[in-house]
Amino acid sequence: MTPYRNQAFGEIRSGMANNFDAVGGRITGFIDSIRTARPAASLGQKCGMDKSDAIAVDLNCNVLTCQNVSIKGIAPNGELHKIGYASDLANVKLNTATHWSKQDDCPNYPMLQICQGSCMFLKGPLWDTSCDNAYSDAVPIFAAGIEFLTGYVPVRIEGDFREDRKDLFGAAGVRQAASTRKAFPIKVVAV
Repeated sequence: MTPYRNQAFGEIRSGMANNFDAVGGRITGFIDSIRTARPAASLGQKCGMDKSDAIAVDLNCNVLTCQNVSIKGIAPNGELHKIGYASDLANVKLNTATHWSKQDDCPNYPMLQICQGSCMFLKGPLWDTSCDNAYSDAVPIFAAGIEFLTGYVPVRIEGDFREDRKDLFGAAGVRQAASTRKAFPIKVVAV
């Protein structure tokens, strides 16, 4: 993950990512979360499928747990991703998801305002892999936001979370690009 983080952050810093509105939007969203002290409780899942007014329907009017699955797909809990029909919404029930706020680690992670949890339909090793990827994808956005706000490139985060996630870019990565180092606290606004 470290080579990706270094490359992505380098591309953001150099302006190579300026043509991608999603990058700028995520950086701006993260900065706004700090500026407004947005509480984590106000965050939904990144996909939006946790909203009561969100629904995924295929071309045959089958209601699905997610826009990225098929009617034959099976969720980690053993149930089909097909959860009903658009013509019978009163009987559609989602019982295959775990919101980020119910995951053990998510509420305390500094990247939560950016990643908004991993896929809520994954469990066990699949969740772990997806979460690791979402966290790693968020690191360059986080670093760019902090650099924009402070002029400093964050290289390490201290806190009550996994040790392997504290060193943001690896020993030989962005550390060389950071001309000065200064520790400063950023309050995590938890659930």
